[in-house]
Amino acid sequence: MAEHSSITLVLLVAFAQAGFVSSRPENLYRHIWSRCDPLDREITGCTRYEPMTCAHRESPGPADADVEIHLAGLPESNQSNPVYLHFWAPRKYSQYKPLESPVGCMVYRDMLEAHPKYWDSDFNGGNVKVSGSGKAVIRVRAPSTYFVWRYIAIPQIRLRLCHPGVRLHYKPPDATIYFGVNGTWVTSDSKAHSIQVSTAAPYADRQVKQLDEEPQ
Repeated sequence: MAEHSSITLVLLVAFAQAGFVSSRPENLYRHIWSRCDPLDREITGCTRYEPMTCAHRESPGPADADVEIHLAGLPESNQSNPVYLHFWAPRKYSQYKPLESPVGCMVYRDMLEAHPKYWDSDFNGGNVKVSGSGKAVIRVRAPSTYFVWRYIAIPQIRLRLCHPGVRLHYKPPDATIYFGVNGTWVTSDSKAHSIQVSTAAPYADRQVKQLDEEPQ
């Protein structure tokens, strides 16, 4: 834990050099991924009646992902109890190397502005079925980050486990993957097992789109 605290301090200093993205009205109050408690309905206008299952929008992540992460220590899937892993990250910003350092990462005004809705074309996440051995592979574009009051969040990926019986609209993330200096680590809820990053590397089969630019 002391190591991570030291890294956090380094990141806060490093982020002072990062770019800041001004507010764009059309991105305010954009819902991230299906969570829809009473407060969300008041602020984001989400609806709890939207069809949503654990397997909804199954995908390993965007085809033009920059990073591929192999995870272990997840709850094991079986035929009677399939387990899915939902994951999402802030909007793409590829002008830095998240596996090496967060320096230069784009910083949005807040969390809602930083994340696209899960049905948007620039959604930076996906949904994969966990294997019978508790493993999963996810892919994301290099994520931007955002301000959290007086601080700047470390670039991250949110993880949420889903299995039959889960009240999806009310379920918060179970774990978070952080991109630090020369490494990644996971912080997870004790009920989410001991999720671990086995490997994190550039996505070798990345498909580059013709328009591969961040918004100005």
